[in-house]
Amino acid sequence: MVIDGYTLANLVLSASLTRGSYAALPQTISAIAKGDGTAAANAVLAGIPPTGLIGYGLAYGVFCREDAAFTGPAAILAAARDALPDLPTEVLSLEPQGPPFIDECGVWNVGRADPAVHRPTSSDVPALLITGTFDAVTPPSQADEAAKTLPHGKVVRFPGLGHGVFSASDCGRQIVADFLSRPDSYDTGCADAMQPPTFVS
Repeated sequence: MVIDGYTLANLVLSASLTRGSYAALPQTISAIAKGDGTAAANAVLAGIPPTGLIGYGLAYGVFCREDAAFTGPAAILAAARDALPDLPTEVLSLEPQGPPFIDECGVWNVGRADPAVHRPTSSDVPALLITGTFDAVTPPSQADEAAKTLPHGKVVRFPGLGHGVFSASDCGRQIVADFLSRPDSYDTGCADAMQPPTFVS
């Protein structure tokens, strides 16, 4: 496996998708700096979903129609430069997590969704927004943004968790079940008591 600049820069985002992989990130980056990419390669491989888990037709249909159709290489590069100005253009010009999407969407040819798909959702219905504090795919700030138009919504943060709070945490599943049973008086105490992992240096 080649650990190039894109793979290295994307390693943190990929760790967000794999339960329990954050604690070793400093050690993995240190090993790369010393010429040993074994841990990084293992982390990349751990983030590859099993065959059949992802419905690529659905994934491309959504990403291409609702996301890629509203942007392009120049906009992606500009946003990346704002966020990570010290990284080279060769790395920043690639979309995180799925670098070939823009090119492949041209072949997929699913058109462009109505711009209304990007409007905030407004509702008076009770809403629970769960988010891992280490989620690099849909960060907590996006839950905060969504909650602005949900007056009966509540953002619950899970310290040290990444993207899949529900699958990675007994506490997450407990809170969701409690919310579904008692949407006006559910208990989030177990999330408040969670601690981020101890990082391995």
